[in-house]
This record gives sequence, structure tokens and C-alpha cells, in this order.
Amino acid sequence: MDRNAFPIAKSVLAPDALAQHIALQYQLEQVQCQLLTATMRDVYRVSAAHQRFMFFVYPTGHRTREEILAEWQFVAFLAAHGIAVAPAYPTTNGELALPFDAPEGRRYGVLSMYLPGEILRRRSSPHTVAAYGAQIARIHVVADTLPMPLARPANNPRQIVQDALTAAERAIADRADVLTALHHARDVLLPHMAQLVPVASSYGLIHGDVIRANAIVGPDATVSVIDFDLCGLGWRAYDIASYLFAICGTQDEVRLRTAFLDGYMRIRPLSQMEQELLPVFAAVRAVFDIGVPASAINSWGRANIDAFLDGSLAQLNQCIDRLLSG
Repeated sequence: MDRNAFPIAKSVLAPDALAQHIALQYQLEQVQCQLLTATMRDVYRVSAAHQRFMFFVYPTGHRTREEILAEWQFVAFLAAHGIAVAPAYPTTNGELALPFDAPEGRRYGVLSMYLPGEILRRRSSPHTVAAYGAQIARIHVVADTLPMPLARPANNPRQIVQDALTAAERAIADRADVLTALHHARDVLLPHMAQLVPVASSYGLIHGDVIRANAIVGPDATVSVIDFDLCGLGWRAYDIASYLFAICGTQDEVRLRTAFLDGYMRIRPLSQMEQELLPVFAAVRAVFDIGVPASAINSWGRANIDAFLDGSLAQLNQCIDRLLSG
């Protein structure tokens, strides 16, 4: 490492060099890598002879090694209990998290199973959406049988809102309309969040990011769940509300909302309290969707935030209006 090198916010591992490293660490042949996305994690598609994988590279400081291992331990536990997920592969030395000494600091990469199919956003139907709801419910039920706690950060709604507001004030101070909406959302949400008390079954390990991009509809219409980067303790209603927020305002919102809830409740019934929390957590998720890109502005770029900021603001206002209207 050159101590005189100018500091950088985030590197991108060279696909060709990464392919050689993966071939060595996993004893694979004819390895090729292609960068797919570079947001919360860098995601590479990996091919090796007649096999396909996904490789995830975590940014420096985003997760500790222990948190990364706990994420994939949870995925392995779910897979062992029949949940359709994509477990990680260990290296020939038995390691799950490969270290990379990048210019900005230590990063970790994980190789996982490749799931053929399309994301749910492109294959949404009452059947596939109900199947997604059922898979999330199964995850919640199985998570309660974990024999030990996992070293994962909690999905604390109060912290989510405060972190989003702090990030927005720092990154988009020129958008007074967004900051005003976030302050208003915080004021509306705080009384609701002050009443939250963790209750067994309603609170526990959750996926943390139940959106349409994190469900893969296979060729046989099987729905698998991916991307557990935000898994941790939280209210199960937050997972459900995250999907409901994702379809908020869409043409098929009512039909898909009904399908998701029906699929979920066939596996795990919702209490009255959980149903009442859904609009609260949908609003929290709306705040989160502004806060995450704002917090990552120096690696994602301001243009990426501006591209969807108006839409995100409209969704936030809609969620708050729905909450206030009861």
C-alpha cells in the first residue's frame, strides 16, 4: 500500500484479477467475472466452466467480519430448514469471507449460489407475490428456532429515521423540501415508535429488505429470497411493510397487497398490533429509502440521488398522509 496515495472513498475490484483470485481460492476453472451493480455491496456474476455463482464485495466499514459471517450463517440455517435461499460457498480452506486489502481499507467478499430466474418486479402476479409473502413468513418462523444469537445490527426504526435525517442534512442540504418532509415524518413517527415494545414472535430476526428486487422467480415459478445484508433483530411487521411500501402507488397495489398478506398469513398469522404497525413501518421504510443513498453520496454520487429524489419524496409524503388519515 502506498502511504502517499490520495485517499479514495471506494474502490472497484478489477473483474479479471478477481476471477484469477476466485479460481485460486475455490479451485475453479475457466473463471470469468462481470460487475453487475456497485451500491450497498458490489455484486459480480461469476462463471466457471459449467457453473455459475454470485460474488459479493462489502464496502470498507459497512460490516465487520463477524457481522458478515453471521449473515451467511443465517442464510445457511434457513437453507437447512427448506427455505429457498442462496447459501455461501467456503474456500478450499473453509473460509466464507475472503479479505481484500483495497486502497480504502479491508474489504470482504463472499461467493454464493446463483439462482436462475427473474426478479419479482418483472414477474409480479398474485401467485408469485403470495409465494414471496409465504417465504418471508417461513423465514420469520424458522428464525425463532435459531439455537444462538447472531452478531447482527438491529433494525431499530427510531435509529433508521434519525440516521436518514442526519445523512440528508449532510448530503442534500440544498433540498429544503426533502428536509422539511423528513423532519415532519420524524415528528409524526416518534410517538408511534415510543410505544414499541419487543414482543416474542412479533420481534426477532428479520430479512430487513423485503423488496421486489430481493425475490427471484425461478423458471418453475419457485420464489427464492436473496440479499440478507440488512438482516438483524427487528419487528416482523417491518419486513411486511417494506414490501407494501415497494408497491405503494402502483397500478396493481391493492391486488398485490392482498396476495402478499394472504401468502404470509397462511404461514404466520398477524396479530392486531402487527397489522396496526404496517402503515407506521411503511413510513419508516420511506424515510430509509431517502437516507440510504444520502449516506452513500460519496460513493454513489449526487446524480444517482437526484435521479429518484422527487419520486422518493412523493412516496414519503403519501405514506405519512396515509398514516395520519388512519
